[in-house]
Amino acid sequence: MSLEVVQRDKHGQEKSLSFARKEWVTLRDWGYFTYQVEHERVVWNYDPPIATYIPSSDYIEASGFGPFFKRTVRAQLNKDGKIYLLKIGQDAQSSAISEQPDGYPLVPSATTTTGS
Repeated sequence: MSLEVVQRDKHGQEKSLSFARKEWVTLRDWGYFTYQVEHERVVWNYDPPIATYIPSSDYIEASGFGPFFKRTVRAQLNKDGKIYLLKIGQDAQSSAISEQPDGYPLVPSATTTTGS
């Protein structure tokens, strides 16, 4: 069973990624795009989360230096379509999701079903 993620920029250009359940996928500059996640017959749409500030460094991993500097935020997509942030070192398969910063978990702005 796979997931399809469609990343859409402000100009309507799309990039599609497919990945298997329990597989990690890296979304660069994820805060600047709208997303559509398709799983089985359910489609979840998410508005850009950039307006949702992550106030705690408990969720932001920093690595590299200068032009190689990058910040990584790990998240988990749950069966209900909510996207939860994971604290640094937290197991993604943990049934006990940590307390979330304001604005999280991300909730789909729209949910639709396809086919019959």
